[in-house]
Amino acid sequence: MIRELPALIGAGSILVAGLFGPGCALLNPPVAEPDPSTVLATVVVRPNHPWTDTGLTVQRGEKLFMTTMGNVRWAASGLTTDADGIDGLVGWRVGAGGLVGRVGDVDTPFAIGRRTTAFPDQHARPPHHPHPAPPIKMPRDGQLFLGFKGFAAGDNQGQFEVTIRRARP
Repeated sequence: MIRELPALIGAGSILVAGLFGPGCALLNPPVAEPDPSTVLATVVVRPNHPWTDTGLTVQRGEKLFMTTMGNVRWAASGLTTDADGIDGLVGWRVGAGGLVGRVGDVDTPFAIGRRTTAFPDQHARPPHHPHPAPPIKMPRDGQLFLGFKGFAAGDNQGQFEVTIRRARP
């Protein structure tokens, strides 16, 4: 019996390595990539009104990559921010004044942010492995709008330039 134990441990290690190794779909899901040939739109979002129509009609479940450049200065707070917003954290949350989207007139806004840098993983303990920003899955069919989290009217300045691409199938 004792002679068989190392054989069982060795077989178990191979099984565990196969289930949870570098190629494991459970721990390392396939990474979606933007399709560079499908720039659907480049939209300029200015802080003089809360929502900008992208001119795009999206389908529920459609996956889009959005990358944002630029800064906005908010008159009410006197602060300048990029698309991650004031006190926003890349991959975790979009702060006030950051870029959000919605589909249709009544849909709840969803976070977008800059999405130009790697997202940190959300594991509590190290090691932490950054990963590419994932695509955004559209919540329903309808017209896509871009806007600002916690929009505050005023003499705001600046703009966000948002490039929208489809994910590769």
